[in-house]
Amino acid sequence: PDAPAAEGTSAATSPAASTATSDAITAPEPPGEPDVRAEPGDLEVTFAVRVPRTSTGLDYLVERRTGSDWQSVRPRFSLPTRVGGEPQCATVRLVAANSAGRTPGPGRELCKRSRPQVLDLVPVDAACVYDDRSCTFFQLVLEGFAAEDSVPVECSVDDPEAKYRTAQRTAFTNADGKAAIETYSIDGEHWPGAFQVDDANARFYCRAGGKVWPFDLVALRASVGR
Repeated sequence: PDAPAAEGTSAATSPAASTATSDAITAPEPPGEPDVRAEPGDLEVTFAVRVPRTSTGLDYLVERRTGSDWQSVRPRFSLPTRVGGEPQCATVRLVAANSAGRTPGPGRELCKRSRPQVLDLVPVDAACVYDDRSCTFFQLVLEGFAAEDSVPVECSVDDPEAKYRTAQRTAFTNADGKAAIETYSIDGEHWPGAFQVDDANARFYCRAGGKVWPFDLVALRASVGR
């Protein structure tokens, strides 16, 4: 009678030990390389990381490399550029986390340029007379230049015989790197534009920030029916 009792005791304790072992929580497996996209913006680049679906007790975090360290960031974040068209890079990784610990995955670097600088001439639909000749007023619009800065702009026509072949203006950018000159004044008299250009001229060139923008004046005038 004693032998069967001993066997029964052994059989009763074995399943409990097996259950305790199977319920132990271990650190998660490392996630794979992150799926990340980069989108250009005004004086910034936005990075978006796709986060895998989580399960009970398991979360995925996003980290960005900053020097030799990793910093926790949101799945969507933006990094600034000084001027439009400059590149910005980010190295990101996913981190799997549960109550037993954190396991990082491999990092991935992605680079993108912010939206390029823009200098544009906008024709003004207003009457314009220049030394008894017809002319057109043009406003000046800038985007993607350094924020809260003064930007010298020098423009010239393609006619070396023009009375005023070269004209200069200074645009003052806002915090978003944009600026517009909609009026200007000479000797206290205000004009509805940044430039007053003889309609005999077909080409116009503006220089700002080390770049030159060419303009087809004929097409610009036609856009406002002139």
